[in-house]
Amino acid sequence: MDKPKLFGNEDVCAFFPDGRFGRFRSFVDSRLRQATLVSVLCTSEQNPLGECFPGFQLIQVPFGKAWVHLALRGFTVFEESRHARSAGSGAVYLAQSEDGTLGWLLQLIRPWVRTSWHYHTGKTEQFYNLAGACARGQEEEDRVDDTTGCSFVMLPEQWHFLQTTGSPALNLLAITNHNGGDPLSMDDYVYRDFSRPYPPTT
Repeated sequence: MDKPKLFGNEDVCAFFPDGRFGRFRSFVDSRLRQATLVSVLCTSEQNPLGECFPGFQLIQVPFGKAWVHLALRGFTVFEESRHARSAGSGAVYLAQSEDGTLGWLLQLIRPWVRTSWHYHTGKTEQFYNLAGACARGQEEEDRVDDTTGCSFVMLPEQWHFLQTTGSPALNLLAITNHNGGDPLSMDDYVYRDFSRPYPPTT
């Protein structure tokens, strides 16, 4: 089967049920039909994924001057974005999926927003950046590491938060609950307060 062509310079990502994650340029390989999530960032408002992924749920997210189009299977897509339940977080969630002790959240962080500063006592969170740019903080409020275009893992009891500057960020969180039970619950969530507001004020 020929590879379906999209536009010329888009960035395409795919997440597979077995945990593999791929970032592709300029095409979607037909072998990705078993993916749980496929996304494409492009300047067109028209979703180019429908013909490539029949049977997937299609959504689109305004993203600055561009659009992120997603093809999802096995997700619950929220009719309205849900604000994070964690204290002080500005993140919103667009969709979720759960399979036993594994859970997935589709997270949108708008420009100049940060998530809560927290850790989980019994969960591992793996972050996959699908589009945009964000930075990760851990032990210090003013010290962050650029995480644009890459994924990273936060183990239980590792403090962390994410923040954006002028660009939004769209991330997929893959969550493993090591204690059994609901991977998307807040039962093992521990947070601390930031000492200063964000974005910084003069």
